[in-house]
Amino acid sequence: QNNKIVLFPGMVEKIIERAHEAAEASRYAEANELFEQVLAYTDGDEYMLSVYAHSLYEVKNYARAKEICEDLITLQPEFYFEVMELYLTICMQMKEFQQVDKIIQTLFDQHVIPVEQQEKFQRIQQLNQRIASNKQKLEQEEQEDSFLKEQLNVDQFLNFTVMEQLIRVQQFSEVNIRPYKDFFKALIESELAHPYIQSLLLILLVEQEVSIDIS
Repeated sequence: QNNKIVLFPGMVEKIIERAHEAAEASRYAEANELFEQVLAYTDGDEYMLSVYAHSLYEVKNYARAKEICEDLITLQPEFYFEVMELYLTICMQMKEFQQVDKIIQTLFDQHVIPVEQQEKFQRIQQLNQRIASNKQKLEQEEQEDSFLKEQLNVDQFLNFTVMEQLIRVQQFSEVNIRPYKDFFKALIESELAHPYIQSLLLILLVEQEVSIDIS
């Protein structure tokens, strides 16, 4: 950061002191405001930036916390791996799972992680991979659920070819069909529905032990 404003001697130090006191007292919003003031006048030292990054993290300002961590990492502080741990945690909060995996793998490939820290970074990598996998699975389930909901209009469903209807019915075999039993009932009772499709729907109802009254 260039073109810093010049202040009276000692003023920046006083603001920094107040910021640290606020952070220690868990008044993170106040601390963050003060730290931001400091950065208008000076680049800040490693310790100040570290406290600021943690304070930002506490109020869930992940984007700014990530920026501060990146500034810190370029300074190669003595507590580099503590900063890196916070940085990776922030990236996980921002759902940047591929980035996290790539960074940790690079650190291991370059053999730069101290022996006493390796197990911790392995755990972070494993946790990140599990969260990423669960997120992907959840998104897939939401996509499938959305796909099923799109076909709950009986008239639209009957406009599909029998093969297309079959593909859509097979989707139901992988989910809980109770929320869709009214849709099943309407198709089974419809004179326009193909008997084979109606049979498949009845089988699904029996398999999941869902009872409906057919008129």
